[in-house]
Amino acid sequence: MAKANPQKKAAAVAAKKKKSSDVKHKVSRNGTGLSGAALTILNKAAALKTALGHNSLERTKLTALTGIHGKSTIANALTKLKNDDLMLVTPEEITITDLGLEMANPAEAQAMLEGIPITNAQYHKSVKEQYKLKPKQIEFFDFIADGKVYHKEEVAKRLGMKMNSTFFNLLTSLKKFGIIEYDSKTVRLTDTMMPFEPRFE
Repeated sequence: MAKANPQKKAAAVAAKKKKSSDVKHKVSRNGTGLSGAALTILNKAAALKTALGHNSLERTKLTALTGIHGKSTIANALTKLKNDDLMLVTPEEITITDLGLEMANPAEAQAMLEGIPITNAQYHKSVKEQYKLKPKQIEFFDFIADGKVYHKEEVAKRLGMKMNSTFFNLLTSLKKFGIIEYDSKTVRLTDTMMPFEPRFE
């Protein structure tokens, strides 16, 4: 029986890998296989790159910017984009690649430009909509929207609330969304909520 030629076997394996890689990139370039959350993130990133020159997006802002809820949904979409070489992904941010820009849907990316916030106020509006904040949460948000440090008692008084469980449950809910941070006496918006203009001192 003739023995298998190691060199031919290695060449066959390499050819198979190359073919697989070529197919993957061909699929990517044709836009096939991208849909849902992955396509939304890609188009939003392309729109931000085109409109504002932002190559990277903070991962903490993805829900507000894209309307996609669920950490696993976003994580799976980013894995797909990373594997297709459309995004560079780190724990802190994502960066669209040249191939990603090529793959983005121009019409959808252009349509998204209107919804991209370029001021803190616009960003706050998108956050309220994405998290479907209730009237009292919105009132609290608006009161501290300038980013200053406020005393909890002052905020409660101005909102007509008492320093009771209802007030502290309100604080907890806004903290859960990453909107506010607080200590035993004070409260303010998180740095994430101030992406465009600086805080008022």
